[in-house]
Amino acid sequence: MQHPNFVVSSPDLRNISLSKFLNGSNSTSSSSKPKLKIKANRYCSEGQLLNFDINIEGVKGYLTIFSMENGEPFIMTQTSKPVTGLLNFQDDFSINPPIECYKACNNCKREESSVYIILSPEKLTLREIKSKGLILNNKNIGMRAFRHRSSGAFEPIIAKVTFIIE
Repeated sequence: MQHPNFVVSSPDLRNISLSKFLNGSNSTSSSSKPKLKIKANRYCSEGQLLNFDINIEGVKGYLTIFSMENGEPFIMTQTSKPVTGLLNFQDDFSINPPIECYKACNNCKREESSVYIILSPEKLTLREIKSKGLILNNKNIGMRAFRHRSSGAFEPIIAKVTFIIE
């Protein structure tokens, strides 16, 4: 007796059971938590363009990238539509003029400065970012990210990258 040959629209469908497919669960991967990974050279020279990679896994969302200037958030850039995958700060965003590293201190050898990256299900406004205390690694950084309740919504993911400018 010969088994029938099946033709599938996607090779990934071969890896799920028929019952899962018939019940509408045709995803081949287990549901994973959304992840935001940052890869950066933490040291930069004064005048060098700020540059780092952002890898978004498991979800599409809006990115807001900002730093703090005199206690207030300064939005460097935001995405206008949901994004996922690997992105490069500077190359994959329309930042004009480009953002460079600088030291605010006079005659100091080095200075630390941080960049915050928020991945959220909805695009954030500056007012939303500033409105309430945001907790990052058990420290209040004086901001808060909100989300609208909807199916597939996820808690905003916040990453902090500290650069040392020499």
